Amino acid sequence: MIYKVNYKIHVCAFILSAIICVIFFQCLLTNLYEMIAICELSPIKGILINYTLISLTLVYVMALIHELIHGLVSILLGGKVVIGFKWVYAYTKEVSNKHFKRFEYVLILLAPVIIMTILLLPVNHWITNLVIIFNIMGSTGDIVMSLIVLKHGKNSNIISNNEGFEIIYNK
Repeated sequence: MIYKVNYKIHVCAFILSAIICVIFFQCLLTNLYEMIAICELSPIKGILINYTLISLTLVYVMALIHELIHGLVSILLGGKVVIGFKWVYAYTKEVSNKHFKRFEYVLILLAPVIIMTILLLPVNHWITNLVIIFNIMGSTGDIVMSLIVLKHGKNSNIISNNEGFEIIYNK
């Protein structure tokens, strides 16, 4: 069965991201206030410019680390990856056509959100709190795809392709 990453997956991921935003709203607000307060102390004038620079830097660095974790886990499980950029987005593409077991594929999908959260949670700083929340929100596509994969038998194999992934049933 072939699954394409299409608008349905993007809509589900957006809705899940909005729900996460609502759940963590107070934490987001508190951490954003701390960031704005630091921006006010900055020698560079213009809170909006400082806020935008910090936010963009956080998002780009976080996205790159997120994709590197996908790639590293895939390589550790025997895959071969290419990391690239499309417009402003970083992506990891599995290029070996390796058949991953269902558990392995879910591990590849969820590794960034699990690893970054576990590593950053003990730090409890406004920057790490924002990175954790942004990473969870940015991982909603991975979460949705994991739920799709988990609907299939535990003996299934998954192959990544250019448009999504294919599930192969083993008996």
